[in-house]
Amino acid sequence: MSEQLSVAEIQKEAERLLGIFDEFCRAHDLSYFIAYGTLLGAVRHQGPIPWDDDVDVLMPRPDYDRFVELYRAQPVAGTKVFKEGDPEYPLGFAKLTSLRTKMVEDSVHFPDDYGVFIDVFPLDGLPRRGQKRHLRYVDVVHRVFQAAYHQKVPTLHKLRPRDRLRQPIGVVARVISRERYLRMIDRAMRKYPYESAEQVAMLLSFMPLETEIFQKAELEGEARLPYGSLALRAFANSEAVLERNYGPTWRTPIKRERASHGVATWREPQDSRG
Repeated sequence: MSEQLSVAEIQKEAERLLGIFDEFCRAHDLSYFIAYGTLLGAVRHQGPIPWDDDVDVLMPRPDYDRFVELYRAQPVAGTKVFKEGDPEYPLGFAKLTSLRTKMVEDSVHFPDDYGVFIDVFPLDGLPRRGQKRHLRYVDVVHRVFQAAYHQKVPTLHKLRPRDRLRQPIGVVARVISRERYLRMIDRAMRKYPYESAEQVAMLLSFMPLETEIFQKAELEGEARLPYGSLALRAFANSEAVLERNYGPTWRTPIKRERASHGVATWREPQDSRG
């Protein structure tokens, strides 16, 4: 078995993917914004947060759809875009992954060629009213879909009390087909078109809705922030976005007590890697 990658090795491979992603977006005039911990790392550390092992970018829905279509038509060697609806893929958003690595996650099944990744989230339109209700609906359908078709089943003693309903819910939820869940999620996310919406958000959010809402004006203009050897596109008001996401103490590093996104290994011999 290949040796497990360190956090530093995962970050280096993810930075390589970011460089590929940024170059592709520049070539095709696609808009994106680094976000969440990736934005925090760029502003505070000029690179990844030292203990973080994932990368997040946001794309307006029209750019997101074009990116997925164009990249899958002309992928960079050694990389792959997974998108919602792919066989065995459990998520409602895309990932750009490294095919020279393999990653296994504890709780969710991914395809065999899944590796070190960057998350590519679409920004979708919000209704003028009932925003929390809309977000809650999308989130619940997405979680039930995962429980029904992609959740790994740990032994019961390893489950947190609040998660012990997932297994029976997943069994019951299989009365609805995987394809129908995917149609429900996609239709809900696109219900309020990005182009005509006054406010937009990442609808599969793990954060409170109020931290996710963007006025369209916030997405105008751009800044380029250093991230290791790269200069990546970011919000013009990045510090305001970070304060909204993480509160007024976002400048103070606090090592988060959380598990990593998975165990990553190299697929190819060490002497053949670039």
